[in-house]
Amino acid sequence: MQDINVDTWEEFEEQLKVRQRSVGSGGSPLLFRGQGDSTWPLKTTLERSGGDGMRLRQYYQVISAITPEIETLTGAEWDVPQYPEIERSMRVYETLSSGHCPAYSYLVYLRHHGFPTPLLDWTRSPYIAAYFAFSSALARPTSAKFICPSCGQNAGAKGDAVLICGRCYNADREVIRIMGRDEERVSIYVFLEKPEGIKGWSGREPRICRQGEYIRTHRRHVLQQADYSICILFDAEWRFSSHEEVFALGKSNQDVLWKYNLPLKERTKVLRKLDDYNLNAFSLFASEESLMATMALRKLDFQDE
Repeated sequence: MQDINVDTWEEFEEQLKVRQRSVGSGGSPLLFRGQGDSTWPLKTTLERSGGDGMRLRQYYQVISAITPEIETLTGAEWDVPQYPEIERSMRVYETLSSGHCPAYSYLVYLRHHGFPTPLLDWTRSPYIAAYFAFSSALARPTSAKFICPSCGQNAGAKGDAVLICGRCYNADREVIRIMGRDEERVSIYVFLEKPEGIKGWSGREPRICRQGEYIRTHRRHVLQQADYSICILFDAEWRFSSHEEVFALGKSNQDVLWKYNLPLKERTKVLRKLDDYNLNAFSLFASEESLMATMALRKLDFQDE
């Protein structure tokens, strides 16, 4: 993964144009993801819920069990294979070697409604990714970030504190290092799964598998131009693995990732620009709650001082 700091939204757009022009015609499309804090790792909602490394048959047993209750209370119907059928298929290596999730449409529905899934969600639009990056930054903790200019140690503190680096401090020699306030940033990830249109892996290493956009599921999938990936590993049986473990390999011929870090202070400017093109919470979620969030942004955040 390449970590790239940019100072303005305009600089990001210029670098994005260069990146888009460099993608070959035979490769897979670029996918984008926005995160509200540049220090957050890339994790699925299942990982964030404590399901790291969960076996696939265990996960599918859970979602098969909850399906009747969800269908009863929502009136929706999902073509989900019965758990015994899924379990039998999981015992065969070839069943998932192509990387396609059983009951994919149902997993997307669960993901959009808050149930933890192994899907890492992406969008085909860098501007939708930017919206999620800057809008989700509102939910980040209020503590400031500090970094030592000598040793690089990171720390956090509330308000306008002044921090002394404990690693560099030496009372006998009167050595004091003041930690400087680190500028808060959001991140927009750019993912290229197959630069050359092909992909390979060895038997026991984790692999990232893009699931694709062409499914019938909840309307938010279409509104957000969404796509998804999973990371799986076969180790005696199939289990979920970490996307970051694959990206850390730094391969140039597959699973290439660029992480653009933009200053949080660009938030109002970027969200205002996106709203001018009707890209906001309401256009992406189409709910009453998202309508209120859009109205609040326009009338409270965008008002000139």
